Amino acid sequence: MIDAVEIAIALIRKDDHGHATWLVKRSVDRTELSFITANRLEGESMRESVTREVAWELGLDRKCDLLVSNMAQLNLEFVGPLSDPDQSTLNRVSFFNVFIYRKRQIEAFSEHQDFCWVNAAEICAGVTRDGILFNPLATRLIVDAGVIQTWESN
Repeated sequence: MIDAVEIAIALIRKDDHGHATWLVKRSVDRTELSFITANRLEGESMRESVTREVAWELGLDRKCDLLVSNMAQLNLEFVGPLSDPDQSTLNRVSFFNVFIYRKRQIEAFSEHQDFCWVNAAEICAGVTRDGILFNPLATRLIVDAGVIQTWESN
């Protein structure tokens, strides 16, 4: 029997005068960026898991500070290696749009050292203008699925 991996990826978008950016988090050693990602727990929907993880990671109240789309923007299901190239798994990946309500909260993330805003071209290239790499798995999933495309930040 093949193991199953079920993850939900939060796409937290901000528009600045027609230029879209997405919130990503820095790794502990600050050498890699990734999207907030939730593993689905038993009895949880994918939406519930991404809501839980975003609220926890960002220190937000899930009932009044954020809104997670009712449906995933895109669902992927495939068999193959996800993080371990030697192990094939059944992978279910859902991408959810997440909206942060308060402008004050959004601005606070710009000043927080654990998070930063990046544009679509950086995400698709897998590296920021400052040379910080994205988690290769996140980049592969996003680019292969076409969830974010380079033109979105133009």
